[in-house]
Amino acid sequence: MNANAKSSNKTWVKIIRELDTNLKLFGLIALISNVGIFGGIPLVPDEHRIYAFSIAVIFIAIIFFGMFYVLHKDKSSNKEERSLPKTTEENIPLVNGSLHGSLKGPREIKRLEIQSDGNFTLDIRAFNAALKRMSISNNIHAIDIGCGDGNVTFSRFSEYKVFEKVYGIDKDTDTVNKAILANKDKKIFDFRVFDVENDGLSNFIKNLDPSFHDGVDLIFCTLLLSHLNDPQKLVNKVKSILKPGGVVIFRGSDDGTKICYPNPGGLLEKVIDLTKRIPSVSDRENARKLYKQLLQAKFKNIETFYHVRDTVGKTTEERSKFYYKSFSYRSRYIDLAIDQGHDIAAVNELRKALSDLEDLFSEQDFYYMEMSYIFIASV
Repeated sequence: MNANAKSSNKTWVKIIRELDTNLKLFGLIALISNVGIFGGIPLVPDEHRIYAFSIAVIFIAIIFFGMFYVLHKDKSSNKEERSLPKTTEENIPLVNGSLHGSLKGPREIKRLEIQSDGNFTLDIRAFNAALKRMSISNNIHAIDIGCGDGNVTFSRFSEYKVFEKVYGIDKDTDTVNKAILANKDKKIFDFRVFDVENDGLSNFIKNLDPSFHDGVDLIFCTLLLSHLNDPQKLVNKVKSILKPGGVVIFRGSDDGTKICYPNPGGLLEKVIDLTKRIPSVSDRENARKLYKQLLQAKFKNIETFYHVRDTVGKTTEERSKFYYKSFSYRSRYIDLAIDQGHDIAAVNELRKALSDLEDLFSEQDFYYMEMSYIFIASV
């Protein structure tokens, strides 16, 4: 083999080593072709050798530019993949490309808005699954039990065009009035005041809409059962007012899903335990009970969905919102307990524990995780 061929082969070997793994086969073919072509040129008669050399050069050039094109294309694809936006709670693929995301006040309203946005993806997964199992695909009439100010009602149901009428029910007159004022689509949304723990829920529902005499198509109920004296009673009522083939969506929460590290002196468990000791606190372990409650009400085809949130990769501001959404409401329990004359020492202990936990959330090496539950079931 002449000197030019040896030099050329060394160049090819260097190129192959620098290529990505998925291009090495291409490079190996080029190397073999190179050896074969330049190694065979001395065998060509002298009068045709110049033509053979020219053809060899053209052939090698084609292979080189082909490799360059593939390599460049591969790098461009990787760059595009790296530039894709991350899917986060603040930047999620929405169904229709739009985002909507009894002490009351601006702080609590803001907390509920943050909570609503955080559970958006979980609720939409449940809605998609519920709608798939229903026998009707349009003109659906639904109810949101415990609708509050309507923020979640508007957000979830507006993502779908299949709902002809959606009724929001809540016992608090002030929050229902806010929903009524915020209602921009009165043809679809209608908000009413009613305490679902009172007798007469079935008659109230039937009088809402003529179609409800045959039963309701879909009922949505989030974070309400934990506040009821007898949640099983409402689950049973919901079963009785759904039409055959109707679907219910219940979302709950459970302090048992919360974990963190570091956890000095069992701080997280201390916050959870002290919260339970305060009178009139909602059931902080309600989600784990939902499955049995649905079975006792004779629901069928029970399905669960979960959404896990943690502090990994979150900025200081995001961590602050996370704490605010997950723990700030416990300060309301403290205020209620003080107003009602309960043990000041105990509530002050909880206040101190919450403050310490909030400080931990601001530290970048602090890990916290919690999970939300949704159950869907059919009649």
